[in-house]
Amino acid sequence: MGQALTPSSYISAADQTRLRSVFEAAAPYSDVEVAHYSIMGLTLLGVVIPNSKDVCNYLQVNLDQSSVESLFFASSAAKNLGGCQLTANTAKETIAESLKTDQPVVNIYYAILAAKNLGVTVDSAKASQTLLEVLKKDDSPLSLGYAFLAATQLSGDVSKFFDRIEDVVAQADEVDDKYLQFEGGLFTTSVVIDSAYKLATKVNKAPTIDEEKIIKFTNYFLSRKSVQQLKTAAHLLSAVKTLTDNKTDFIGHH
Repeated sequence: MGQALTPSSYISAADQTRLRSVFEAAAPYSDVEVAHYSIMGLTLLGVVIPNSKDVCNYLQVNLDQSSVESLFFASSAAKNLGGCQLTANTAKETIAESLKTDQPVVNIYYAILAAKNLGVTVDSAKASQTLLEVLKKDDSPLSLGYAFLAATQLSGDVSKFFDRIEDVVAQADEVDDKYLQFEGGLFTTSVVIDSAYKLATKVNKAPTIDEEKIIKFTNYFLSRKSVQQLKTAAHLLSAVKTLTDNKTDFIGHH
């Protein structure tokens, strides 16, 4: 087994500077999705977003309330900005439409998170049931990752989601005896591992991923730190930060 990992072996100062330039290069934003990932990445790095009033205004002007995706990206960006209240009078209808069993998992995730960000009330038990129904049709690793992230925002019993962590981890592919990754590559792997830990934290349990696997997932993330793609870079950083915050779970067990 590899040696114990320390946080400094995760993301060095040079890595942070390079990632920061990926996030900063996204401005001026082409749309609210780009704004979300840029702001998410900078927030994870602890960087204060310049001209936050202008950015907030940009989000409001470019928000399409009939799109759950737009609601999710704009409201998440606004939340990370702080002091940015979006006006979204018709968001409720769009969110309700997206919490149905004919929707893909990702839209249900967008709806639950947008509702949380915008202060729209969602029936957690019903949303949980809808999500479980939809997972019967699509339980790919990425869909499970989105379901885990959604479940962290629901109240009530989410153990049915937590119980799926083991199944999804079993679907990872090993590379060179050293790395573990999912078929969708870096983005999917980041979302799945990040979400599994966040859900485990919510239910107050350790995620059901054994130490050797965590080290192999971590090795994979560290081998991909030079990522240039905005969305993937933001999710990679989020996953690595989550692993660093949870490092006591798997460091020093040697």
